[in-house]
This record gives sequence, structure tokens and C-alpha cells, in this order.
Amino acid sequence: MVPDLSQSALAAAQRLGLDLEKDTSILWLAEHAASVSLPDDWVEFLDDEGRVAYYQAKTKRVTRHHPMQERYRRYAMRLRRIRERQVECNRSLPLATKVRPHMALILNELLNRCNRELPPMTPELLERAAILLGIDTAVDFALTTKLKSAMELFAEDQYDISVATGVKADVDSLLKMLREEQVKHEVLEKTEGVVMCSEFEDRPAAVKCEQCMDMFSLEGFAKTHVSGKRKSHTTLKVEQLACSIYAHELATCEVDDVYYCDRGYEEAIARNPRLRCKHRI
Repeated sequence: MVPDLSQSALAAAQRLGLDLEKDTSILWLAEHAASVSLPDDWVEFLDDEGRVAYYQAKTKRVTRHHPMQERYRRYAMRLRRIRERQVECNRSLPLATKVRPHMALILNELLNRCNRELPPMTPELLERAAILLGIDTAVDFALTTKLKSAMELFAEDQYDISVATGVKADVDSLLKMLREEQVKHEVLEKTEGVVMCSEFEDRPAAVKCEQCMDMFSLEGFAKTHVSGKRKSHTTLKVEQLACSIYAHELATCEVDDVYYCDRGYEEAIARNPRLRCKHRI
């Protein structure tokens, strides 16, 4: 059964490449994507054709697609792959229509453990909840930790409310909270990737040609603008710092005038432990 979605969510689902029948377990992501705000460093405007477009000053990027759309699309495709692997490993995996009742059973067990004055969460309950939400606990360590903390806090709060007022815990509120945490961790807080050179795809862009409207590394611009009319083209600086090891990732620190992303830095200090004592920003 196809979930009842708003028109804006249906449009978002189409943009994300979701199938309304096959991807029912992740259509909730379309509802979220339909109302996401524009990042602070992007501005919306109407282009020469009167169509909505978006501009980011620091990278000089212009696009007609909402800048958050690609992040949502990547996460949607990741959730789809996780679901496909789960189905391959376990044919009895709960379908999207059964996520709510199965999560209600988990919530009930959490509350029962609170009633017995036991820690609400167990490894088994955590794994069951992660499967329902499409979280790979073997890989997504940080998100798994957030899931555990959020569910424990929710169960303890709801148990206290139930004892005091007799109001039963609401599984829909739990699901909404957990999915908000997923989106926050996997989409909203994800750093943007590096804008790459249109000529040398393995090199970060350093400039944008004002006439071609393409992004280039300095080497790429020099190669493509050596003669003809292009020789007189002008550029705008692209403000981004890429990792010296993983060029597609933005740098998060600098050591001895060399820039690294987090995993690049860890690899660098594994090769040269003395770097750990160097200044890092």
C-alpha cells in the first residue's frame, strides 16, 4: 500500500528518485525533504528565464536544484541499498507497513524494563530498532550511539509521564524523533563535498570562469584557456580547502601548511605520529 503523501512530498519523492511502491519504507524521507530550509550560505533568486535558481557565494556555484536535494538523494539511495541487503539476508524482514507496530513492540519492551528498574535498552532491542530504521550498526557507530541514547531517554520520560498521568507512550512521536535524528546526522549536518575541476576530475576547483561558467583547478584553467577567445576570459576565486589526501573531501585541519580531512589526518598521523604534536585547527 502506498503511504498517503502530500503533493509537495510526492514531488520531492520524484526528485529523489524514489519509487512509490518499491520504496515505501523510505518515503518518510520525502516528507522531510519537501520542507527543508535553504542553507545559510545559499541564496535563492530568479534567473534570466524567470526560473528559481540558487547561488553560493564562496564556491560561486549556481544551480536550479535545491542545494540540499543531492544530500537527500544520496541518503535515500543509501537507505535503499541497506533495505535490499536486509531483504536478501532475511526474507521475513518487516515491510514498511509493519515498521510502526514493530517499533511499538520495542517501545513496550523498553517501558517494561523501566518498570522493572532495569536499563531500558539491550543490544537486541537496539539492533531490532536499527533494522527498522535502516541503520547499519556495524558501520554507523555514531548514529547507533545517538539512537540508543534517544530511545533510552524517550522511554524513561514516557514511563514517568505514564505513571504520573496514565497517558500511554506514543510510538508515532518516537518514530518522528528518531527519523529527525537520522536526517540531522546523515543529511543536515553532513559537510558539502569539494567542487571539482571540470577538466581534471581528480583536482579541486580553484577558480570559476566568468564566461564559461565552469569550475577549474589552476592547471585546468590554464590548459583550456591557452589560446583563442578563451585566453581573455576572467576568473573568480573559489573559496574551499580540500584535503591533501582525499581531494573530494573538505579539509578540517591544517598541519605544517598541509590540509587534511578527519580521515586524512588520521592516516597521516598513523604514518608519522609526530604530526599529532603539531598545531591543528
